[in-house]
Amino acid sequence: MGLIEITTTEEFKEIINDPSGEYKYILVEFYKNNCHPCSILSPKLDSIALLFNQTKFIKINYQKLPDLAKKYGVNILPTTLIFEKNNDLKYSFQPIVGPFIAQIESLLKLITGELEPKEDF
Repeated sequence: MGLIEITTTEEFKEIINDPSGEYKYILVEFYKNNCHPCSILSPKLDSIALLFNQTKFIKINYQKLPDLAKKYGVNILPTTLIFEKNNDLKYSFQPIVGPFIAQIESLLKLITGELEPKEDF
């Protein structure tokens, strides 16, 4: 599964607090429509989502959920946050601002220890 769009705060909380054990990290891309750097980053995140078993990839439209963006200090787009699951809705690692896919992928490899593609890739 690739990058999934979240449209409500409730959906976001459900993903963060999901007890299934299916994944350990959540990568969140805050974006908006008509944002050129966002349009560059989203497809790349969708592609690398296939490489990480322990991470769920979601995207949130800044314009549709401004309170959630504000809660996490998002004011430049795109901004990528990585959460440890069940971590009281606090992001766990430094935000990455901009379409820096190599930096995002390197951070994911470092924190997850995953370097191999998922089995269904």
